[in-house]
Amino acid sequence: MRWECKRIGIVVKRNSKEALTTAREIVSFLKQKGLEPVNPTLNKIPSDELGLSSEPQDFDEETCRVIVIGGDGTFLRVIQELTSKELSPVIMTIGAGRRCFYFDIDSSEATLYIDRFLKNDFLVQQYFLGSISIENEKTYSFLNEAVLVGDRAKLARLEVYIGTTKLYDVYGDGLIISTSTGSTAYSLSAGGPVIEPSLASFVITPLASIQLSNRPVVISPLLEIRVLVRKDGVMPRLIIDGIDKGYVERGKTLYFKIYKKPLHVARFKWVRFYERTFERKTLY
Repeated sequence: MRWECKRIGIVVKRNSKEALTTAREIVSFLKQKGLEPVNPTLNKIPSDELGLSSEPQDFDEETCRVIVIGGDGTFLRVIQELTSKELSPVIMTIGAGRRCFYFDIDSSEATLYIDRFLKNDFLVQQYFLGSISIENEKTYSFLNEAVLVGDRAKLARLEVYIGTTKLYDVYGDGLIISTSTGSTAYSLSAGGPVIEPSLASFVITPLASIQLSNRPVVISPLLEIRVLVRKDGVMPRLIIDGIDKGYVERGKTLYFKIYKKPLHVARFKWVRFYERTFERKTLY
């Protein structure tokens, strides 16, 4: 697949001088190439701070490339924005943050790889995303995980189903549904397994469940996961890739399945998954 377009979205980590300086250098380079760098409204910064005169714009189908400068939090925000508009551009990641698990290029070497990005001289790594539907009322996507968590120190009461089969009841702090990619994030910290990203799967990880038999379970993405919020429990909060989406009403059912489009990320270096996973876990 080739991505040919002149509009390139530049997403910058908020309140980061390093990211902003790198972004200005990239904008200048793109202008010299006759391309149209765009300041997405997602940035929430004036365009002149990036060296642009045009007003901030939303992502649209004319933007087939996106450059993310920051850390994992910035990257996850971009994915939420793109999938909400059902867009699937190729993304280049330039690390300028504390946590850069998804990044292969450092800000100090960004300009060395921009030209290769424009010439499609890279490998494409595909990540599958999860999708959540709350009884056809609201739909979200996630790269790492969706979390249902009890509120105000009260326990959540949930029923978990795989297809039509009941897996177990959860009476505890909550529940994590992660992708294989997200298995190394919150789920791992809560006792879940590490799943190789190429093994597309979901991981169901209970949070501090009273039932000792409730253990993490790895599920095929071809199966639908249903989670019922019981009426005799509290309204849990739904947190998707670190973003709080608010309360889920009692009696509502959440449906989890694979998202219809994969995420495309440009790769210039080989990312050693296991080294990066376990080295990262010793940094904090």
